[in-house]
Amino acid sequence: MPNNPYSNVLDSEGILRWYLAQLTAQDAASKAEMDAAIAGLQGDYNGSGNPFSQVAQMQRALKERRGGMRANRAARGVIQSGGTALAEGDIGYNYGLQQYQAARALSQQIAGLQSQYAQGSRDRFGQIPGLYEDAIGRLQQAKFRPGPVRPPGPAPYGYYRDKLGRLTPKGKPYKKNLIFGGN
Repeated sequence: MPNNPYSNVLDSEGILRWYLAQLTAQDAASKAEMDAAIAGLQGDYNGSGNPFSQVAQMQRALKERRGGMRANRAARGVIQSGGTALAEGDIGYNYGLQQYQAARALSQQIAGLQSQYAQGSRDRFGQIPGLYEDAIGRLQQAKFRPGPVRPPGPAPYGYYRDKLGRLTPKGKPYKKNLIFGGN
């Protein structure tokens, strides 16, 4: 708020600072909740050492289907036929499809959590302009009148300020510092 005559005072206005700290704390808590929920989803999907994760369950089901199919075909005496390879291919295809669907569901759940956090953050920080207006209203209600906006201080030795208040070495025109983006 550089053009606001109250800008120097607003930085030390206690109620405004408290509200801004609350918004920041709420945002940090919301981010921590989102991160924990995502970690939980990832653990449920493929937690290392978790025999009940989705990936572990799919691998177990794949093993059971292959074993059941081989036992069935061996009992009928057709284990060496071409149908065994076809059945293996179908089982592999279904396993791949299950992996794809589970990974897609996981990514959609994570995207939903991230979107929910982002919207909450936008809503929280969208309150800031109103908080500044309320703070200015409190200052005005208290009959506080800001003084004039002070010009920048004197230039250090060897520099001068141009018409726009930018520091410039004496004897040289103002040249924007491309590395640091300023003067």
